[in-house]
Amino acid sequence: MKKRSRKKMLSLLLTLALFAVNGTAQLTMAAEAEVKTGTTENFAILSGETITNTGTTEVMGDVGIHPGIEVVGLSEDMVTGAMHLADEVALAAKNDLVIAYDDAAGRTPQIISRELAGQTLTPGVYTSNEKDFLLTGKLILDGEGDPDAVFIFQTDTTLTTGSGSSVEFAGNATACGVFWKVGSSATLGSNSSFAGSILALTSITLETGATVNGRLLARNGSVVLDSNVITSGPCTQNQSATLHVIKMVVNRNGRTAVSEDFSVHVLKDGLDVSGSPDAGMETPGRTYTLEAGNYVVTEEPVEGYEASFSGDSTDGKVTLSPGEEKTVIITNTSSAGSIDLFKTDEKGNPLSGAEFTLYREDVEVGEPMSTDENGNITFTGLAKGTYKLKETKAPEGYVLSEVAEEIILTQDEEIVEISFTNTMILGRISIVKVDGKTGAALSGAEFRITDGKGTEVFQGETDDEGMVTAELPYGDYTVQEMKAPENYEKSEKTYAVSIVEDGQIIDLEVENTKMEKKAATLPDAGDTSGNIFLLLGGLALTGGLLLWRKRSAA
Repeated sequence: MKKRSRKKMLSLLLTLALFAVNGTAQLTMAAEAEVKTGTTENFAILSGETITNTGTTEVMGDVGIHPGIEVVGLSEDMVTGAMHLADEVALAAKNDLVIAYDDAAGRTPQIISRELAGQTLTPGVYTSNEKDFLLTGKLILDGEGDPDAVFIFQTDTTLTTGSGSSVEFAGNATACGVFWKVGSSATLGSNSSFAGSILALTSITLETGATVNGRLLARNGSVVLDSNVITSGPCTQNQSATLHVIKMVVNRNGRTAVSEDFSVHVLKDGLDVSGSPDAGMETPGRTYTLEAGNYVVTEEPVEGYEASFSGDSTDGKVTLSPGEEKTVIITNTSSAGSIDLFKTDEKGNPLSGAEFTLYREDVEVGEPMSTDENGNITFTGLAKGTYKLKETKAPEGYVLSEVAEEIILTQDEEIVEISFTNTMILGRISIVKVDGKTGAALSGAEFRITDGKGTEVFQGETDDEGMVTAELPYGDYTVQEMKAPENYEKSEKTYAVSIVEDGQIIDLEVENTKMEKKAATLPDAGDTSGNIFLLLGGLALTGGLLLWRKRSAA
């Protein structure tokens, strides 16, 4: 009996275990039922109090309000559907909204982090311990291959999304299956991309540029808009959209670029879509088949051309709704600004051969250029912006300018004139005259300096310290002694020197040899010229004595 009882007990436990396993499997596999929204299905916006809009907003779907009647700033031409202001249709939709709200609030949730950014969620019902939700980045909803997947988010207080945040889909999930039950109010940040139906007890606010792929349903409060795009309607969110990108080029100042010279990018979340980048193309342009979402059209810059956007975008940013077709035109116009540079010396004479480099944001603009015989350079084809002009090579014989001149072009085709002055390189030749034996300084020595053409450029005499100095510009020179000090022999040596740097000093020491004194000597015996002079002197003396005696006797 005991053995039989044990067998029955084991059998019962096995049966319960199998039931538990099968039951758990059925619970896990059971899909969350859709929230029935009734006649709100046709509404992109439904408000209980007021609807206020600033800027240009696009609404694809119906707009309704009940019991309020005030709609400010949202005209009929901004709405593709009908506008129901406190009529029976709006009342019926409000009643259906109450039912849908209560349905979403009554589901059993699982708890997740209040910050949704960075999460990838599968179908289910979610809430947070804080009873609110934040989204400051990207949230991915993965339908796991089920196009009817349902996601329900419950808050007792608020739903807040940050600027540039987004809700994105994977695994065939669609905005039609996403429901946000908000216990008070929802606020969507600027330029955010949101998806799903917001069922708010109070109000819904969209900041500038926010887009919604879904519905804004506020039971008791207001809906506030600011240059937004709201896309609603039948569940067609997985339909593709079409984007045409056309490249146009306007050439001026002899420029010859064509559309194919520009590389165009179509980006989603900072990454190139399929087929991007590609060379630009004129009308009809390049066509991209894309999922609904936010995109940026941009290009790789080409020096000397400025880009502008037109068509369905003025800045390259474009939002594509399911089934939508848009065109972005990029027009590149060759820049026409110019900088005229004039290079002179200190006397205003033009200098050729000065090399200048132009920079924009510390990047060289084109190749360095050199001044012509008129001292002129013209940088052309410049876009508006801030530039720096710097001399990178001075003319021969001049000091390099260290000035980096800032130039701002504020208008198209603006011409800015600027001048640079170079200072001539100056050096000094210092000559010291000394006795070759004693090293004593010698004054009175005259020196002459000639340039490379043989032209005299300096002449001077050493002072009491034996020095004479000449300040001369860049060049090659020859130094030569022209007159020696008294009682010294003149040096026949010449000195070739060159001044190549500003402030250069060339020291020359020139030695002189003192002349030797000669002793007195008698005439040679064979030299008769001396005897003749002696004879004549003797005759003159004798004659003088005779004359003196004769006068004395008388």
